[in-house]
Amino acid sequence: MGALMPTSRLLLITALLALGLAGCDVDYADSSLDGALVTPDQVEARPGQVLMLAPGLDALIEVERASRTSRQLPLDDNPSELSRPPGSDVLYTLHPQDGLLNRIGLDGSVTAVELGGPFNRLHWAPDGVQAVATYDESLGNLDIGELGSVNPNAIALLQDVDGEVSVRQYTLTYPPLDVIFDPSSSKALIPTSARLHVLDLETLEEAAIPFSQEQGVQRTPDLVVPSSDGTRALVSVVGQPDLFVISLEPVLIENVIALPRAPRELAFAPSDVSAIILDGTTQVTFLDLASFEPETVTFNRNLGDLLVSEGPEGPFALLWMYGNPQLARVLLPLDGSPPEEADEYVLDASIERIEIEPGGTAAVLFHLGAAGLGARSLSLYDFAERAPSRIFLDAPATDLLFLEAGLVGPNPSVLVALEQSARLIRYDLSTYEQVVMDTYTRPMRLGFLPGAGDQTAEIFVVHAMPTGLVSFVPPGATEEPPGGWPAAAGMATVGLLERE
Repeated sequence: MGALMPTSRLLLITALLALGLAGCDVDYADSSLDGALVTPDQVEARPGQVLMLAPGLDALIEVERASRTSRQLPLDDNPSELSRPPGSDVLYTLHPQDGLLNRIGLDGSVTAVELGGPFNRLHWAPDGVQAVATYDESLGNLDIGELGSVNPNAIALLQDVDGEVSVRQYTLTYPPLDVIFDPSSSKALIPTSARLHVLDLETLEEAAIPFSQEQGVQRTPDLVVPSSDGTRALVSVVGQPDLFVISLEPVLIENVIALPRAPRELAFAPSDVSAIILDGTTQVTFLDLASFEPETVTFNRNLGDLLVSEGPEGPFALLWMYGNPQLARVLLPLDGSPPEEADEYVLDASIERIEIEPGGTAAVLFHLGAAGLGARSLSLYDFAERAPSRIFLDAPATDLLFLEAGLVGPNPSVLVALEQSARLIRYDLSTYEQVVMDTYTRPMRLGFLPGAGDQTAEIFVVHAMPTGLVSFVPPGATEEPPGGWPAAAGMATVGLLERE
């Protein structure tokens, strides 16, 4: 076995083996080791597989859907993030302490890439080929004392072409606060404490826009929203009642709109012809981006949060305020004019967050629960047929998964995981009918595995267990089968005794 095993690891292994993880009929109630080996919130799926990050093992656990078997893919030390680019099945992990990126191919091969710095955040462009790696001090997953020093202004630009990852270094004048890409993936918009940097990802030509002309005065960009055609961006500044309309071709401040208050949320309306601006009051501003003339619509209660989507009736927006019970739904005219009417509701409980069904036909509203306990109730909202309907849960909801129409029945549905009561509940988003199913303890994350070949579509459930537990559920299931759901368990213990 090599060097003597540390006493702490030996005790850990003994405790894990005592759990008897040979099958799925084990009592998994002991969560004292939760997070020691695997992180259930760091999980991705690709054809036929579910993959979980195991930082305590310096590995990625690969669970095969068909056989319910698993293997560990060794990674470099201290993996901190599992990342998947848009539209790709290749996975990546960051290893900031060693300044590395690991690329995990479809065949399970792991390739190490030098990033040139201790980057701990990875931002992918919409094309799934380019990314920007940054250092985020707030994550706290880096030992600077061991490294000696860190340059927080540095970034790394990545490009993965046919499996070959190239890295270019770049340094900004201030540490990056975020990275936002234009839809064409040609530019990165990077706000810092004093400027908005617009970086051409091909040429590395940079334009930096300050938001104050006064010497020594720094104004920090807050909200940065690019248009769908990539020609403009809307930018607000922390604490300032101004909206900057930025041209991205060429890069310059096109206009500055004086608003009554600092924006809390903003978005482009359809066709990029107008902007929607919420400031936390009853006044919602619609800004015509041709004339730059603002118009306001008054609602019954304060609104500060916003989702814009496309539905069968056309584009629409959901407006609400975190912590308040008011909800409004407005159809957005394609000419950019303010909506003439809105559906407004005062709900039974304050709203925490909203998720819109991908087809734009319905939404799930999570209501605020007790501090730190999560949503103990939710509302289902069918936009065409029904008003929001509140549903009480026997435990906080930890995750949801939308299922498209035709997969379970004629209507879209949603599956909700209740970690504390070990249940899955599926709701029809048109009729609000429910199916309640028991599952193994602590279901935490839900995902979808599409059918392929002779395999039918399945839902995978990642349970918050220290040694790993993934179960598989048919989308149309109505009750737990005898013996429990098919599952893979104890994946984190495989080969643990051989590890030094």
